[in-house]
Amino acid sequence: MFKIKANRPYTKWNKQQNPFVATRIKIGILLLVGVIAGLTISFFIDQIYRTQLQNRSVSFALSINASDVSRLKNQALADDQVPYADTKLKLSELKDVYEDSRFVYIMDKKGDDVRFLADSEAVGSEYYSPRLQKYEQSTPELISMFTSGKPMLEGPVTDTYGVWYSSLAPIRDESGAIVAVIGVDVPAARYLATIGGIGFLIFLIAIIWSILIYFYDRQRNRRFEAFRLQVELMSIASHELRTPLSGIRWGQEVLLGGKLDETQEAMTRAMYDSTLQLQESIEDILQLASIGSNKSKQSVRIPVDISELIDATTKVQQLPAQQKEITFEYDPSWKAPIMVDGDATQLRRVFNNLVSNAIKYASIGSQITMLYEYQETNHLIIIKNKGIGVPQKELAHIFDGFYRATNAIEKQVNGTGMGLYLSRQTVEQHGGKLWIESVENESTTAYVSLPLAKHVDTSIVGSNK
Repeated sequence: MFKIKANRPYTKWNKQQNPFVATRIKIGILLLVGVIAGLTISFFIDQIYRTQLQNRSVSFALSINASDVSRLKNQALADDQVPYADTKLKLSELKDVYEDSRFVYIMDKKGDDVRFLADSEAVGSEYYSPRLQKYEQSTPELISMFTSGKPMLEGPVTDTYGVWYSSLAPIRDESGAIVAVIGVDVPAARYLATIGGIGFLIFLIAIIWSILIYFYDRQRNRRFEAFRLQVELMSIASHELRTPLSGIRWGQEVLLGGKLDETQEAMTRAMYDSTLQLQESIEDILQLASIGSNKSKQSVRIPVDISELIDATTKVQQLPAQQKEITFEYDPSWKAPIMVDGDATQLRRVFNNLVSNAIKYASIGSQITMLYEYQETNHLIIIKNKGIGVPQKELAHIFDGFYRATNAIEKQVNGTGMGLYLSRQTVEQHGGKLWIESVENESTTAYVSLPLAKHVDTSIVGSNK
């Protein structure tokens, strides 16, 4: 029975990677951006709308005949003796030009009183204001219009008719004197809905996105917890299996090196192949657990000689290579030592995986070649084999977790599909790059680029192996 150690890393891991904390931050930022964006857009729409309303009242004022307005101010004349009906019709037509206009009216000022001269409402309606009727609720801004003559927008203004934003402009005669003031009223609710609608829509979108992010992250958190638990359980089991499995493999190698009859050798080789496959799976699981628990960030970086790691790997892989009559060859370009700063255990797994793959997918009786290229800031290690290769259309997917090329599956080559994924993760954590070039049914070449070790005498880099 497996025993779970008291200091398992999953508690610390769980605290370090609490997705809900990140979710709250994301939602907070998103809502803040939504508020700021909404207010900013509302501000600009307000400025645009104000300008449009002011321009509207100015254009209306220019369309009114000033002499007709002057006659409307004559209190001695009856409505049918002045162009009252025509002016009201004109104002009604102007109101209908814009959907948001509720009232259009003309006012003058006599003494301290502001009076209606005409409006756009039908005679007898609830909102109709008779000619020369005093407007009791005139504001200081409206009164100042009759002297300043400066177009303006005021509001929200509340009177007996409702709550309005009023755009006002002077009506001038030919001499430029102010005859009256024309006003265009827009309901405050309509005005605020216009300037705030788009801003609120943006904020609403931010709310919707926040809800989606919350539920997405919540689901992701559940998957994360399930994955974490699986990795922990697999890691515990793998640690417990690693030591006895190494002993089994050693015993099988001793048996294969002795005298066995044909049947015994076949059975022992089958067991040995299964042991190798199981060891590879265990190493993949342990490396996956290491990456998932952020152990790689805590690993110590020390000078490591890659050439020694590859030498050790080829010795470990000697027996499976002999089974396929495969030999290892070092190209004249190969150098030693190849010093990098890294975690020797992790890098050993990388090159063990690459060499193991080179053997598994190589043709019987072929060679695996090791090459080297010195770059200004990096070592480039190249491992090349001749074998089944990778279909071109699948080459982009071979670093995806659990992905296996179709030709490897068809030829029943054993593997988990995690080796290259984990190897690339490790190499990138060391500041390097790993990529594959391949031609189906011809060859596969693995390239590993790793930064030069710091504080290492570069004069020793470049000596032949």
